[in-house]
Amino acid sequence: DRQNRESHRYQVPEKRAGVVWIFKPEDYIISEQSLYDDAAIQHYYDTHIASPELQDQPTRVQVRTLVLELPKNEVDRYKAQKEAQNIRADIIKNPSSFVDQVNKLSIDAETKSKGGLVPFFAKGEKGMLFERTAFLLKAPGDISEVIETDKGFEILQLVEKKLRTVKPLPAVKDLIKKKLIKDIFNKTFESD
Repeated sequence: DRQNRESHRYQVPEKRAGVVWIFKPEDYIISEQSLYDDAAIQHYYDTHIASPELQDQPTRVQVRTLVLELPKNEVDRYKAQKEAQNIRADIIKNPSSFVDQVNKLSIDAETKSKGGLVPFFAKGEKGMLFERTAFLLKAPGDISEVIETDKGFEILQLVEKKLRTVKPLPAVKDLIKKKLIKDIFNKTFESD
């Protein structure tokens, strides 16, 4: 208004108004109630069983790790990698010697004091290569290939794998119903 009085840029003062409507799935009338009945809830539960929202605990693994030095220059790195592969070959012949090898050779002080034991972890908690290698091990005692991480050359041994646990259907029934209602709302509201 002050600028308009000084410069007379507008003949008529500007007037604007607006109305906002907020639609929420729980307030919107969804006519097809059968889409989120018990059968639909059971179907969603069965088809989305691996989703994080339905999991009580994700799959977790515990491994032992043997960390060997990772030299800076290429010639020494190649020799160290060959040495690591030889150590791995010796461990494969006698998997029970893994702890002894850790105590003798590992450069990682944190895990060395525990015999190389790394606490249980799930995906997303460690480095990508370390995790992938650990989760690919099938049975307790299996030995991984030599991998290169930020700590050095590492060899992993699977100690234990705890499979994911899933929340029972009654515990997540309301959550699934809300999810189904939201999905129906998104489709219905757009077409309406």
